[in-house]
Order: sequence, then C-alpha cells, then structure tokens
Amino acid sequence: MPLKTFLRPLLPLLGAAWLLSGCASGGGSNASVGGTATYRERMMLPPGAVFEARLLDVSLADAPSVTLGSTRVVDPRVPLSFSIAYDPARIQARHRYIVSASIRLNEQLLFITDTAHPVLGDSGVQQVELLLKRVEPARP
Repeated sequence: MPLKTFLRPLLPLLGAAWLLSGCASGGGSNASVGGTATYRERMMLPPGAVFEARLLDVSLADAPSVTLGSTRVVDPRVPLSFSIAYDPARIQARHRYIVSASIRLNEQLLFITDTAHPVLGDSGVQQVELLLKRVEPARP
C-alpha cells in the first residue's frame, strides 16, 4: 500500500489532535508582566552571571510565596528589559503579587531586590522598574 494512501485516513485525526493540544495549553491565553532591572554600581557583571526575575503570590503571611512564573538571562547587561509569562487562570482577585529579582554568579548572590514591587491584583500594574541592591559577600 502506498504511503499516501496509508496517511490519508490519519490526517483528520492529526488535525484534531493539533487543535486539542491548543485547547489544553490555554489556547494562547498566557499573559505577562515585565519591566526593567538595573543597579547603581558602575561595574560590569562577571561572565556567567545570571539574572532571574520571578512573579510571586505573596498573599499568605504564614506560608511561603508561590512562584507563578520566572525568567532567566545569562550574562545580562543593565539596564535589562525582562518579561515573565504566567497563566492568568492562576491569578485570584484578592491575592497580592510581586516581582522579585536577583543576580547570581555560581549560586553566589551578587544583587537582589530589597523592596516589594506589586503587580496585578488591585493595582493592575504590569510593568515595574527594579533597582537591585548589591549584596556584600559573607566573611569567612
């Protein structure tokens, strides 16, 4: 039997599977928050440094925050523009959400945000400007 004849009955099934896969992933319903990140120090980051920004649900005072999305950039240059994709179905009207960021080198923390940057929720903010603070290395 020629391959063309064999594949013809499978085409409708493949098309249906493709359409259903789009529905299962939310059909393109992902949203994002973003912004820029920088620091005041006049220095270049060492090669291999990694910037990470996370969208966090910080609603519960007695529980750890929940990460709803994150982004990583290897060898970042500041000011850095970033975008964090998240699933809008996970956003709840009365919850509090923030963006937090850090820069690390080989798991050693170099810079971090030290203030909360609210997004979504009541504020409706979707873009933030992050000023990261330098972290002094621990003394032995």
